[in-house]
Amino acid sequence: MSVKMRRAMNRKVRRASGADTRALREWTLHLLAEEAGPPDWLWASVADRDSRCWAVFLSVEACALAIQKRLDALAAWPRLSPRSATAIRRCATEELFSVLSARAQIKKIARLADEHDWTVILLKGGAAVAEGELLDLHDVDILVAPDRAADVAAALDALGYNPLGVDVETAHHLAERAMPNSLKVEGHRAIKNGGGLADFLPAAVPLSAAPPLLAMGPADNVRYLLRHATEQHPERIGRLRDLLLIAHAVRACSPEQLVEVERELAERADGTAGAMLRMARRLAGGPPDRPPTPEPPETPETLETPETPGPWKTARTEPIDLFKRVALRRFVLYHRAGRYTMQGQTGQKILILAMDLVAHRPREWWGRHRAHRRILRGSVSLHGPLASIERRARPVGTAARYLARDIVFLASAALALASNVKARWIEARMRRDRIMTS
Repeated sequence: MSVKMRRAMNRKVRRASGADTRALREWTLHLLAEEAGPPDWLWASVADRDSRCWAVFLSVEACALAIQKRLDALAAWPRLSPRSATAIRRCATEELFSVLSARAQIKKIARLADEHDWTVILLKGGAAVAEGELLDLHDVDILVAPDRAADVAAALDALGYNPLGVDVETAHHLAERAMPNSLKVEGHRAIKNGGGLADFLPAAVPLSAAPPLLAMGPADNVRYLLRHATEQHPERIGRLRDLLLIAHAVRACSPEQLVEVERELAERADGTAGAMLRMARRLAGGPPDRPPTPEPPETPETLETPETPGPWKTARTEPIDLFKRVALRRFVLYHRAGRYTMQGQTGQKILILAMDLVAHRPREWWGRHRAHRRILRGSVSLHGPLASIERRARPVGTAARYLARDIVFLASAALALASNVKARWIEARMRRDRIMTS
């Protein structure tokens, strides 16, 4: 095969992979949100996807355990090809390891809290996993009183946890700690831009599966998870794993609490968090995204006939995926860079920042860059070559850190821009194909 033909085939694979991976996301949303599961046409579109599509999709969305659980409930495994089923089960096994590791860490933390009479709130996915949810985790986060943070760090170190950095007293969290072949544990003195232990204690609820640990109150938990997935980690906007975590928190809320959270989001004009909350409510089995228009009394003006349907029937419902364009850009980005060229710590930083940028409009990218530069203000390097430079010549080390951050941003912006252009081209091709087949 000639080089020209090979390049043409590779372009075709890349073009198909972005659209095909987004089809997997649409199928998954129907699988998890609809009682009857996806429609037949969606089953046909994903039944025999190649393993690379599944690997990229499950790496980005991190929801293999939820898919496996739902397929078991529907007894729908025969509707998938053997290679698709194998890809799902392989990723589900990896996610299950993180769940089991998290539960082991939670038991150790609960034992320490009981021995030392500490008040500890288990945060985010750790609380959900302790309550029986099956979600992929990268670490276990706990919130402790600021004056107890040093004691917690010392107790973890005494158990054999190795600090992965230096504890800085002014930071809102301690350095991460880990044991070999286990998830990391991160202690928080406070929630970033969100308050400390005393602010959340009045509404906190006990974790019956891990006494004496506590969990945030339901409404506080929803607020925190939305802020965490949109403001603190914008690269997770619309990600299915985070939507499933928010859905778990939504199930514990009363209707009045959800109305209050929605009112707060509307007052802040936070459309992104509002869209994530609506999708999470749908995944949680809640009410429709938009309340149905009530049927008016039968009058000559509102009577429905075959020729003139009633005006209340014309209201459109919200699509099942409110982030499909962002998802397509991420899939294109990950197909190009995620599994093959972005290795090492610097490569992962470039990829994560690029996934952050594709969730925003290009005119907002400079603001994202300024936000990342503000993180460096007043801080120092804790390890690595830049730390040794700063110890010898602080101004030179600080300038080098800013220069390194600018280079990472430029590389991420180039990746994000290329992914946006490719995603727009794929969308145009998909629209043209629909028009031709209709």
